[in-house]
Amino acid sequence: MNTINDYDIGSLVWVKTEIDQALSNANTKLQAFVQNTHQTSEAAACATHLHQVSGAVQMVGLDGVACFTDAIEAAAQSLVKKGAEVAPEHIDLIAGSIEALSSLLESLINGAPNVPLKLYPQYSNIKEIMGQNASPIDLFFPNLHISPVIHTAHTHIKDHELPNYLRQQ
Repeated sequence: MNTINDYDIGSLVWVKTEIDQALSNANTKLQAFVQNTHQTSEAAACATHLHQVSGAVQMVGLDGVACFTDAIEAAAQSLVKKGAEVAPEHIDLIAGSIEALSSLLESLINGAPNVPLKLYPQYSNIKEIMGQNASPIDLFFPNLHISPVIHTAHTHIKDHELPNYLRQQ
């Protein structure tokens, strides 16, 4: 792991092509399901591709992203049960979540920090359509291997200097 990010960007670069392919396949299978909602095997295949993505991002150390991907996978799996009774908003939410996931992974490749909380709006909506509660904490996986900096020098600060001192911290 590097000091700027809490994931291994080298490993992410290495598996990114496979992740992109799996996301593309998931989207293709989702669109095939839209064309014929009685063909639930397409929805099952979509969920399978999302499961592959979840495993890959988890191996790279993107646990919050994996949690989000698991939620998309569960939503896709629910299409198998609902079949023709699925609401169009449900499908749109899955497709939008796949796109948001792809965009986040691309930004990580480009050096952005790992902030899976950016996915919370979609995550919350997915959980809602699944009849489950969501919390931002679900996507928060801090790196607990980083030790805090310990200051050994004690500085006496006057009351009127305290706000300025704190701003500099």
